[in-house]
Amino acid sequence: MTTNNVEVHKRLHADGELRSEWTTINGKKEGVARIWHKNGRLFSEATFRDGLTQGVIREWNEAGCLTLEAHVVDGQYHGSYQAFFDDGAVWKRGIKSMDKSLPGFIEYRPDGSVFHVVE
Repeated sequence: MTTNNVEVHKRLHADGELRSEWTTINGKKEGVARIWHKNGRLFSEATFRDGLTQGVIREWNEAGCLTLEAHVVDGQYHGSYQAFFDDGAVWKRGIKSMDKSLPGFIEYRPDGSVFHVVE
């Protein structure tokens, strides 16, 4: 019979508020991991399986605006990918395959004009 070593990890900001929280099983991250800004708002949330990021990863700025929403497989961006400027305007949008931007992936300037399109 195999015994799993499950540990819950927490790190605090200097003021004592929660900075990050995650679980490991046999030394590898497992389940949902979260990181918070100093102001208490959520900075990032990702799910881990066997030590690798899997599923959707999201990040927010200190004001609570979404700055990243992307699909991840085995620790690499794979699937839809959207990144936003702090004001909520789209910065990058498209599809990635194992961290590589696929044709049609667009990067925008802060004014909304197109900066680059992957062909």
